[in-house]
Amino acid sequence: MEQSANQDSARRPETDPRYLRVRRKLVHSVLELASVKPAEQIPVSELTSAAGVSRTTFYKHADSPSALLADYLIGQLKPRIDPLANLLDDDRPNYLLRWRMIHIGLLEHVQDNEDIYSHVFASDGQSVVLSMLSSYFERLFEQYVHKFADHIEGPPPSDLWLAMATSQQVHNTIAMISSWLRTGMQESPSEVVGTYVSLVPPWQLARFSETGRVSLRKARGVARVQQREADESDRIPRTGFVELDTRNLRGIND
Repeated sequence: MEQSANQDSARRPETDPRYLRVRRKLVHSVLELASVKPAEQIPVSELTSAAGVSRTTFYKHADSPSALLADYLIGQLKPRIDPLANLLDDDRPNYLLRWRMIHIGLLEHVQDNEDIYSHVFASDGQSVVLSMLSSYFERLFEQYVHKFADHIEGPPPSDLWLAMATSQQVHNTIAMISSWLRTGMQESPSEVVGTYVSLVPPWQLARFSETGRVSLRKARGVARVQQREADESDRIPRTGFVELDTRNLRGIND
């Protein structure tokens, strides 16, 4: 008996068949419930009843239904977008193409879980799940931005630049997803990423040299061109249409 007790105490949740079986029930139930209403509106009692487990058992898995859902979604996202953190470790000339494929994978995940994400992003910024997703994105993009900064020619970027670039990536990713959901998801993931690429900050479009270095001055040149175009906006025909110069996007949206 003592040996059995020691084995149970030493057994980790991720290898405990009973733990995993209960977790699958909880995840299945929270996904069903979260597809019809925000996770923040799911009482623990409703979730445990749907899963057929006790409240005590539930709290061995999560602090709340929102936390359980966020943990599941992040677990699904990790294999798709965690490679961003090490995107610049090799094959830098094609990093933007691989960046594009990673973002398409992110949107395909959102598309597969449209009913759930429509509630996550429809809470006017009050969603616990969205907050947890944002924290995950921030950790991921912080690694991505710092890796990019390691390849910049000249003086290293300031802490302010690093912080702003990271926040920019997080907010832009959330805006991409929420805008797609809000407009009815009419476009394909590839088309959404294509639109997103036309709006990315100039430093992300900078090309790496053969030595693996990148110049922010060239990226700033792109920004200056964009600013000049904005300053000359009074010359745009009254139709309101403007032709976008996509030379810097060549190869990304192909």
